[in-house]
Amino acid sequence: MRAVKRSRLSFQTLNKGLVCNGQDMLTFALTHNASTTGKLIARRTNADSATLTAKR
Repeated sequence: MRAVKRSRLSFQTLNKGLVCNGQDMLTFALTHNASTTGKLIARRTNADSATLTAKR
């Protein structure tokens, strides 16, 4: 969370551009058992953490 604040980028901007192993940050968090982080990302990006979709 602090890194996002320091970067001055919004979660929405990061979600559009950040890719981890070919997955967006929400998908990456949820597939690596980081459910707390996934819920935070979903809340900040207005995404649904219950639905796991892959972007291609």
